[in-house]
Amino acid sequence: MTRGDGENFRLFFLHIPKTAGTSFVDTVRPWFEQERAANYIEGLDAGAQAGLGDKHFISGHLFFTQIHRLPYIAHCRLISIFRDPYARLASHLRYMDRYNQPEYATAYNALREDLRQVVQDIAAVDFQRPEDLERLFATLAPWARSAFENCQTRFLFCDPTVTGASPYEDLPDHALDIALEHLEALDMIGISEQLDDTVAAVATSCGRPCPPRAARSNTASSDRQIDVADPRIRGVMAPLVNQDERLYARAKALFALRGVNQAA
Repeated sequence: MTRGDGENFRLFFLHIPKTAGTSFVDTVRPWFEQERAANYIEGLDAGAQAGLGDKHFISGHLFFTQIHRLPYIAHCRLISIFRDPYARLASHLRYMDRYNQPEYATAYNALREDLRQVVQDIAAVDFQRPEDLERLFATLAPWARSAFENCQTRFLFCDPTVTGASPYEDLPDHALDIALEHLEALDMIGISEQLDDTVAAVATSCGRPCPPRAARSNTASSDRQIDVADPRIRGVMAPLVNQDERLYARAKALFALRGVNQAA
C-alpha cells in the first residue's frame, strides 16, 4: 500500500474545529468511493480507528500525535487547515452561543451539564463589550478555557495519553515549538480563508477535477456578531490566541511557498 496518486491517492484530514473543515470534507469526500471513506472517526474506539487501513479518505478531530500512532498513517498524505485565530475563536464562541437560540433547545438539553453551564455563561456576555468577554475568559472553568485557548496549537501538540501534554491543561512552554515542528511535517497545509485554493491544491495532487467553489457547510451559529477587527476585542482575545497567531503565520507562509505542488 502506498500514498499513491489518482485512484490510489490516500488522504488523512486532521480536522481542527471551526477552520472550515466540514466544508472541506463535504467537498473532497465525493472524490472517493463511499466504502473507501471514513469521516469523523473521533467517535470510534481506538481499535476501530486502527482498522481503517483500507480507506482512501479519513478525517477526524484527532490530535497529531494520535494520528501518528495509527498503523496505516505512513501510507496517507496528512493535511490540516488553519484559520486566523481571532476569527476562529469568535466562530467557536458563536457556535456555542447558538445553543441559546430557541430553535436549538433540543440540542441544548442533550448537552452535558457542564457544557450547558458554558452555554449559559456565554449567554450572559455582550459580544460588543470587551469587558464582558474578558470576564468570561477569566471565569471559565480551566477545562472550558482550554477548549478555546490556542486550539490550533493544541491539536498539533497535545496527546491525551501523555502527562504534561493534556488538551485540558495549560500548555507547557515548549508546546509551540513542537506544534511548529508538526506543522512542517504535514504533507499538505490548507488555509481556511483560501479554501478554494486549498481544495485546488488537493485536487491537483490526487488527480481529481477541481470544483469551481468548495462547499460551505456547518455555518450555523449565533445571530450575535463579534467584531474581531475591534482592537479592544482583539486585545482581550490576544492571550487566548498568542501561540496560534505564530502557528497561523507560519502555516500561511508554508501554504504560499508550497502552492499547488505542496504534496507532489
